Amino acid sequence: MAKGSLRWATRWLAPSARGCEAFSPRMFSTTPSYAATRILFTPTSNPDLDAILKTIQEKIIFPAYLPEKQRRLVFGVTPEQRARLAQNPVTLELEGVEHRFPPLNHSTDIPDSRKIFKEALVNMKSREDWANLVTLLSGYKKAGIKLSQNHIAKAVRLASRSGNIYAIIECATHAAATGVVFIRPETITRTLAAVGNKIMQGNGDVEAAKQALRWTRVVLELTERQAQDVGYNQAKEFRNIIRGTTLFIRACHYKLLSQAGEATDKHRTDLTDDVAALRSMWREAIETNDFNTREIQAINPTSEGGWGGAIFTETLAMNIKGMQLAQELGIEGAEELSPVMEALTRLMNETIEWGRPGGKTWDELSNAVFDVVLEPAPKEETQTQEADTTAAGN
Repeated sequence: MAKGSLRWATRWLAPSARGCEAFSPRMFSTTPSYAATRILFTPTSNPDLDAILKTIQEKIIFPAYLPEKQRRLVFGVTPEQRARLAQNPVTLELEGVEHRFPPLNHSTDIPDSRKIFKEALVNMKSREDWANLVTLLSGYKKAGIKLSQNHIAKAVRLASRSGNIYAIIECATHAAATGVVFIRPETITRTLAAVGNKIMQGNGDVEAAKQALRWTRVVLELTERQAQDVGYNQAKEFRNIIRGTTLFIRACHYKLLSQAGEATDKHRTDLTDDVAALRSMWREAIETNDFNTREIQAINPTSEGGWGGAIFTETLAMNIKGMQLAQELGIEGAEELSPVMEALTRLMNETIEWGRPGGKTWDELSNAVFDVVLEPAPKEETQTQEADTTAAGN
């Protein structure tokens, strides 16, 4: 894909004879201003989604690529403007595809941008569907449509539930184009929890664990870099929970590699460093025996503005399981985290009871974490998964 700023080329043909009022179509072409992001949606095998994306593309995104004069002509409502457009069509070329604009009316032809965005998200099911998320978000940004953090949070939730969290990570790697950044603690933690689910769904697949750790590194690197870009680090205030979720992923990764005979001293050192960092973060709470920290209070579902019960419970379970695994693996200093494990376990159980009957689902989420399979699966059972996860990580 070509790089660079917007490049416009206008092609005009003179009238064929003096006094002739005939005009040729006006053609505009452009290359994307954001490297490695597409302008056009990629067709999927999901007809409902394709229809929604086609509407978004032609009625919301494409007009944003027109110069102001031509945009006014396309959206003209007077008979004179409509006649002029019929005589002198406006055609846009994007990524080698031509689009001829029909007359558009802001009031009747243009869908509610935020409503149709949600419709697109709900209809994204498969990996090929979610591969269009970068294009969708970058198109909205080009069109000057500012989505709220609630819209981004919904995308994260739905991508997580469908097993397509890499789509969110991909959007964050193109933050300048998509507007997705890893700054909000809930977004970061929900993404990491979904990455942890990659290991849980792998049922002992070593390759899935390797990929999960790679994605974790990307998330943490983006979190640090984007915090520097905006000048503040909100995630730092919630580092205990974020680090604990990371510990779960690394501990699962190390245990699976150990059992497969692939673990190295470096792997163990990295896990030991994570334990030491987490121990340092919880030191004051351990010394004072007060684990109801400001961080915990802020995200507790029972507090105003707290997280949803499902993500809160699942995240606590991953924190607890990560510490438990570190102890089972004999990692230096892991035993000192026992008071933290006990406190988080009490809090998790209290939250589940508080949330019943919905808490029953939260209980199932926590049990899925505690029951994670960390026995390498036989090779013949993982060959298909390996091919799939490799493709997803590329």
